[in-house]
Amino acid sequence: VVLGRAEGGMASAKGPRGWGIFTDRCMLEDTLLSAIRGGEAGGIVPMVRGEVEVPEGQPASWHIKIVDKASVKGNIYIGIETLDESGQHATSLGKDWYDEQAVGRAFYYSSDGDICSGNQIVMSGGQTWGTKDMMQIQTEKGTVSFCKNGVTIGKIADIKGSVRLAVQLHRPGDKVLLRREMYGAAAERDIEKRKVGEKEMEAERERLEREAEEARVRAAEEKAEKLREIQRQKEEEAAQLLREAEEAKERERLGGVEGGGKKKGEG
Repeated sequence: VVLGRAEGGMASAKGPRGWGIFTDRCMLEDTLLSAIRGGEAGGIVPMVRGEVEVPEGQPASWHIKIVDKASVKGNIYIGIETLDESGQHATSLGKDWYDEQAVGRAFYYSSDGDICSGNQIVMSGGQTWGTKDMMQIQTEKGTVSFCKNGVTIGKIADIKGSVRLAVQLHRPGDKVLLRREMYGAAAERDIEKRKVGEKEMEAERERLEREAEEARVRAAEEKAEKLREIQRQKEEEAAQLLREAEEAKERERLGGVEGGGKKKGEG
């Protein structure tokens, strides 16, 4: 790979297969992207863009493995950038997406759990991610879906223009691997597979919830029955004590009568 000059006057290179140009703050080994220098907050960061430009509304699916998130202090951004009619990006290669200029042009899922458009947080407090997680970025009909380990975490709709996959790292040692990339019919099948999987997971979740609810109802009924049984036993014990007390009184009364009769006969 020979370094050259790219957008913004920064050194970049042509990557193999799925990756395109990238900043000189990172390096490529096949489809493994590694940050060799850190990024500057709000400034220049290690970054790579995908090779393939996806026409507006067309399906695409990318699977990216997080090989190493080197620091808890820096985030990794995975997402897409839009291009204008002339095929130009709105932001310079390596410019941190968390910036006003990237609003409506860079859509990404941050490792801290936020889903953003530029410096605007579209969905806050989602699932964080890091080392060993498998991330998916899927586009279809102007909507990009952000997935973690096969489950959709959030979406952004009404995206205009063609798009390109891109990743921004922030700390030396951050590493991501482009595992799969699909377009057209292959992407449609992959997106449908994810949707079917999510439906199956939802059905399984609902089944488990039903079973858990049924178990709670059974437990409550069993507890109530035990309480009723305890109450019946207490009532029976109380009734038995009352009978015994009445029988004792009756015996005492009868004993008194018999005693009085003997005294009268003796007189």
